[in-house]
Amino acid sequence: MQFEIIKKVMEKVRNHNRNHHNSKPPHVVIDTNATLLTNEVMELVINNKMHLQISLDGPEEIHDRQRLDSKGNGSYHSIVKAINSLLKKDPSSCHRLSKICTVAPPANLQYLDDFSQISHPSRKTALRTHSI
Repeated sequence: MQFEIIKKVMEKVRNHNRNHHNSKPPHVVIDTNATLLTNEVMELVINNKMHLQISLDGPEEIHDRQRLDSKGNGSYHSIVKAINSLLKKDPSSCHRLSKICTVAPPANLQYLDDFSQISHPSRKTALRTHSI
């Protein structure tokens, strides 16, 4: 994630809106694997009401077969931890989160219907899933 670039772009967008008397907030969507969602990044996302599309390919055993971190370990737990941290900081951000699920048949297909376990802590709102 190019955090410094994202910060600069958001500042330019805010200035543009301010200079053109546009009070409507921009609709910004970032695709991410969520492993680099630090507190600083989360604050930027929250303060700018940014939308995140997070790559999460299924339950842990499926996801971790396909998505490894820089050390070769599965990334599922760090992604879930980042999502939960973001939701704890700003519960309303659940409406701006969605999962991108890359389906690698046949294994993933059987889990798609059951793959809604990551949700807002109140369990009222599941993250939207986009399968590609």
